[in-house]
Amino acid sequence: MPQRKTVFVYGYEPSGHSIAARALSQYISENRKPLFINLSAIYPSIGPLLASAYFKLVQKTPALWGYFYDSRYLSAAHKNLRAIIPGIFFNRLKKILSDRDIDLVISTHAFASLMVSRMHIGLSHIRRACIITDIYPHSFWDDKADAYFAPCKFSEKILKQRFSQEKVFCFGMPVRKEFTETRKEEFQLKKNGVPVFLITGGNRGFMSLEEIKKAFLKTGKKAHLNVMCAENERIRRGANQIGNLTFSYIPYRQDPSYLYASCDCVIGKPGGLTIFETAAFEKPFIAHSPLPGQEERNLSYLVKSQKCFFAKDNGELYALIELFYKNRKAFSLRAQRLASLSKPSAAAEIMRKLDCRD
Repeated sequence: MPQRKTVFVYGYEPSGHSIAARALSQYISENRKPLFINLSAIYPSIGPLLASAYFKLVQKTPALWGYFYDSRYLSAAHKNLRAIIPGIFFNRLKKILSDRDIDLVISTHAFASLMVSRMHIGLSHIRRACIITDIYPHSFWDDKADAYFAPCKFSEKILKQRFSQEKVFCFGMPVRKEFTETRKEEFQLKKNGVPVFLITGGNRGFMSLEEIKKAFLKTGKKAHLNVMCAENERIRRGANQIGNLTFSYIPYRQDPSYLYASCDCVIGKPGGLTIFETAAFEKPFIAHSPLPGQEERNLSYLVKSQKCFFAKDNGELYALIELFYKNRKAFSLRAQRLASLSKPSAAAEIMRKLDCRD
């Protein structure tokens, strides 16, 4: 009997999309062999170009991207990829899938879901599943897939308005096993009683780290900041101490769960995986510097449901940091509400539903 195979498809890595794929793969059954397709690696000429265009767009014209993000008219045009992308790109993907006896494609990225859709590469015998990695699901996902997995009830409601209800499921956001296990390192990382803040979102330079530093310095309080900066050399060259602030600059890690476990509060951009990884450890979250589009819509839901704090500028961040030192109970309450989103068994349940786990 030939071995059944599952392939995970996403746009680039490291990214929340690739992390979600890895989280799901941790629960795959032994009779399946997972494969990973990073579109930026397969298409080195077009992948970085598209990524660069996106990052320039959100930096230079955020309002324009905010409009693009969920326009139904642009979504329809976006799905007609064959009009703008040469057929050779689709043929390469089709060959990869057909040569390896794939019977299930799991997309954790909207553009990737379209690249491997039946509409563009055929292979109708292969099942397609879409894992939504943001709270607010935009309209750019493949609408011909066999299953859609929502990270929360809010997302599920939106998806059921767009797709057949029997295709939509809600098991939660897939997070890595490490985020569902007790971390022994937690107490080893405390900085002599000084509050520890985890700063996320600096990987590509979108996080306003200098503004965050100013807000902390204005309070005059002691704090240690663990800054997740991946390969961002500009951030990594920062000072290790300024006044009452000390810093650690954390390069990309396969398992950052210990950083969440050991912190007292997370400050970052409200990306889907960041939200749910914070929720997994029941930590309070201060949203800062949200990108237009998906992150702004994620934030809208979180603020309305009082699951996080939001600092829209330096003055509000200063006030929230002051509040943290004066009223931990208020932060604990938000952390509990955010933690209600966490479903530790999400990845396992999704893979079981797709018949990928024994």
